[in-house]
Amino acid sequence: MLTHHHAVLDGWSTTLYLRELFTLYAGINDLTVLDEAVPYADFVARAAGASRSAAPDQVKGRSLLGRRRVPASAGLPRELSLEVPPEVTARLSEQARPHAVTPATLIQGLWALMVGEELGEDTVAFGAGAAGRPPGLPGYDRGVGLLGDTVTTRVSWRPDEPFARVLRRLQEQAVGSWEAPDRFRPTCRAGFDTWMVVANYPRFTRLVEEFADGALRVAGAVCREFNHHPLSLMAVPGDRLALHLAHAPEVIEPARADELAHRLALLCARAADGLDQPVRRLAQ
Repeated sequence: MLTHHHAVLDGWSTTLYLRELFTLYAGINDLTVLDEAVPYADFVARAAGASRSAAPDQVKGRSLLGRRRVPASAGLPRELSLEVPPEVTARLSEQARPHAVTPATLIQGLWALMVGEELGEDTVAFGAGAAGRPPGLPGYDRGVGLLGDTVTTRVSWRPDEPFARVLRRLQEQAVGSWEAPDRFRPTCRAGFDTWMVVANYPRFTRLVEEFADGALRVAGAVCREFNHHPLSLMAVPGDRLALHLAHAPEVIEPARADELAHRLALLCARAADGLDQPVRRLAQ
């Protein structure tokens, strides 16, 4: 069993760390077989003096719960998972491609609509996980540590506006964030009550395939991740888009959380029929 705080390893780093651990544990004690370490200090130096993104209070747009906090006495969050059927997942990718929209942007847009439906609002704000690895820094893909970030994501729309246009604005916002010179801002930010991430980084489950043969065999792996947000989503792309929701029962009742999860899955199915349809029709 391996446990760690997210301040020590982000999701991308966990796979790197486990690969090195398993390689050495398999009997290869020669450290030269491992990739050269990228000093975490290099990433910290890159972040020195970088400005912070806008805090949640400075961003117009309501969140799902009005910034209600999870009580200090709360137990573990309740988890629920749904899988989008493979044919719907494939159609979502086909719909996004002509509009030059990434899967991550599409899922963020659908999450925003779900929150907007719940609030009866056409502008929402939430926290979104980002890799935080500047491509211009040598070895960015091999760094281990807290390199992830939570960025403020604000989404607005008009009922008669094509959903594809909303997604393009969201995509431009993301691209602008990546191109900003102060992009890397490692943080564990607690100001959001609604948070989501698209896990498009190397997943630790691939280690099962990599170490299927040899002196050490990884027969299976189970990962459980917890955070302090009242409601969160981890979306995992693949042949079947996986939607993993977690919520604090003390803040969001289980029945309500189940309804939100199924509403998100329904939005995925509707979006698969076309992104040019008006938001009103998609979210009806």
